[in-house]
Amino acid sequence: MSTKKSIAIVVVFWWIFACFFFFSYTLHIQQRLESTQKELIGLSKIKSLNLLNKALQRYRGLYPLDPEQAADGGHIHQRLIELRQTVSSVESVLNDAKTASEIDAVFSSKDQEANLFDQITMLIEKNNQQLRIIADKYELLYEPDRENFILLELVLYTIPDMIESAAKSKAIATRAHTVYERPNDLSLIDNNLYVFSQAFHNLKLLIDQFENYSEFIQSVAVIEQEYQDYYQLLTGVSEAKPLGPGLFLFSEGTRLVDASYALAELSRQKLKANFQQRLVTYSQLLRVSYAALLIGLTLSIYVYLRFYRRSKIDRQLAASRKINEDRVNDLRKALHNLNTLQEICNHSLRFIAQHLSAVSGVLFIHNEKIEQLNLSATFGVNPKSVKHKLKIGEGPIGQCVLDARIYESTINQESNPSSVNIGITNANVKKILTFPLVNLGSTVGVIQLLLLEGKPIEHETVSQFADVMASYIDKEKKYDESKKYFASINKNVITSSTDAKGVITQVSQAFADISGYTKEELIGQKHSIIRHPDMPAELFKDLWSTITKGNTWNHEVKNRTKDGGFYWVDVTISPDLDFYGNIIGYTAIRHDITEKKKNEEIAITDGLTQIYNRRHFDTCFELKIREMRRDMKPFLFAMLDIDFFKQYNDNYGHQQGDNVLISIANTLKHCLRRPRDMVFRLGGEEFGFICDADSLEDAIKICEAVRETVESLKISHQYNAAAAYVTISSGVIFITPDTRFSPEHYYKAADEMLYQAKTSGRNNVKLRTL
Repeated sequence: MSTKKSIAIVVVFWWIFACFFFFSYTLHIQQRLESTQKELIGLSKIKSLNLLNKALQRYRGLYPLDPEQAADGGHIHQRLIELRQTVSSVESVLNDAKTASEIDAVFSSKDQEANLFDQITMLIEKNNQQLRIIADKYELLYEPDRENFILLELVLYTIPDMIESAAKSKAIATRAHTVYERPNDLSLIDNNLYVFSQAFHNLKLLIDQFENYSEFIQSVAVIEQEYQDYYQLLTGVSEAKPLGPGLFLFSEGTRLVDASYALAELSRQKLKANFQQRLVTYSQLLRVSYAALLIGLTLSIYVYLRFYRRSKIDRQLAASRKINEDRVNDLRKALHNLNTLQEICNHSLRFIAQHLSAVSGVLFIHNEKIEQLNLSATFGVNPKSVKHKLKIGEGPIGQCVLDARIYESTINQESNPSSVNIGITNANVKKILTFPLVNLGSTVGVIQLLLLEGKPIEHETVSQFADVMASYIDKEKKYDESKKYFASINKNVITSSTDAKGVITQVSQAFADISGYTKEELIGQKHSIIRHPDMPAELFKDLWSTITKGNTWNHEVKNRTKDGGFYWVDVTISPDLDFYGNIIGYTAIRHDITEKKKNEEIAITDGLTQIYNRRHFDTCFELKIREMRRDMKPFLFAMLDIDFFKQYNDNYGHQQGDNVLISIANTLKHCLRRPRDMVFRLGGEEFGFICDADSLEDAIKICEAVRETVESLKISHQYNAAAAYVTISSGVIFITPDTRFSPEHYYKAADEMLYQAKTSGRNNVKLRTL
């Protein structure tokens, strides 16, 4: 599913949710509006019922008074007429024919005046019940607002109970000492006053829950004061004190009742104001909601149109991008099949020139090493007419390398078109396009095209083509450089690679040249094919021990050539690891140090005998002692002296003496051919050698073998008192790891043994263990 379809689905679902929420919200507001309107109607009916009850309560207080006998009879008669009119005006709210007839009967009855008090009281109670019914019918009992609910509690329950108890007390007190007096009137007065006090207490608890309702507090204070005054007045009835006229009692009680009715009216007015404010608020909310819906619909239509238009444009752009992508892929495939940098440059320039309908163009490649641009391809231009090398910053092409952005120069058509001479082509050029070929942030080259049309050029498309060209040109350019580099390495650096078992898998030409073998002869072999016998086996054990642990090994090694010669290399061998760290082979890099080793060999070799000289002995002897102590392996050191060599030189000549020295040196080298054996000329006719020996017996055998071999040469020496031939005397010390002497001490000990050999007849071996 495309992104646009997903967005469209999300928008549709959002609108469904928004519409559902809107209609649910507006329906709720509408219901609250209708409910509030019903509450206002119910509140109006409650007011009418309260007026009816008020009239009935007054009539109940006035009827016991005889207008004919009372001092203020005319006033009483007028009040009765007004009450009948009030009752008639509010009877319609009852909507109950039976109750209405009962009320009419009360005002028209003359025969049952003794029971009239009870009849009126029953009617008032029925009306109070009707209050609750109306409250339920008009949804006042379901008022959600806390403040309004408390006000309704006052209007429907608390205040009516207060008024009725006060009105009863007034009516009973009024009929006292009249023909309608009853024996239990005093107790009834007390009971009703008690009921009033309880209701008044509940009233104050409810009023305390209000905040900033000072008018309620004042009204409560008035009721409380009237109650105290009236209570004091009625106390006289219980104490049988003489009271004033009945009308006076009626008026005093009416003040308390009117104060309570005033609080009821205040509560109703507050409720009405709250309901009306709610109507205004809900009406405004409805208007705002519908306005928001209208705005939302307008915005939705606008967004839809914009989205539709954008989708249309996107489809056109997508089609255009698809065409460009196909062209880019065609370019990529074509460049992928080309093999040389020149072919890639030619095809790239021709492709972009044809795509943009260019009349001619050039492609320069950037040489980063010398900071120069070199001509690499031309289109529609004679290459000889174009400058082949440009400096960075020279002209638009050179500047393009620095800025790395597309330059587009348009020729003003109103003026005479510029005539540009491109090789042998004259063209009226309308536009010159110069753009860089950038790969991975580096400018690989620059293309400049001359266009005959001045139409706009999509830089994004040009950049896409340029990126593909740059990547292939840069890749081929680096490949050419790497080929030259590896060819140089192959020719000049001695390298080889092996598998994990040490079998050669690859060698450089330099390796083949220095070893005398061909690459084919080396590949598949182990490096032992070039191993020189002078190299000790311990060296190669150390090599394999090091590299098989994943470490790098470095050493100077003497190798053998195919024709039997030798060469020295400084070799570094490193393991090759796979992705998981396993050794899969080894790579060796060598540096030819043959000349260096030859120079070193000259410095440590005796020129006549071609064995090591005394200076090299001093170095090797100290190293051999350290090696012995490290490896805990004994060795022997022997000092040799040719017997009566001075007499030989004096009688046979120095040339013959030199020949004897050479023969003795060659004999020593022949006898001591093990890799760790070393032979030295210590001076004059004095020689020495160092070799390993496991025991004293081995040391004696080695030294005797050397002495016997020299004697077996049978070089005539008639001036030798020890024998008829050239012989040697040997002083030998067998050195064990337990000793801790200096090299000078060991040397002196060997010299002492040589002296003993000379003084004991010569041509013998004297040996000592240290």
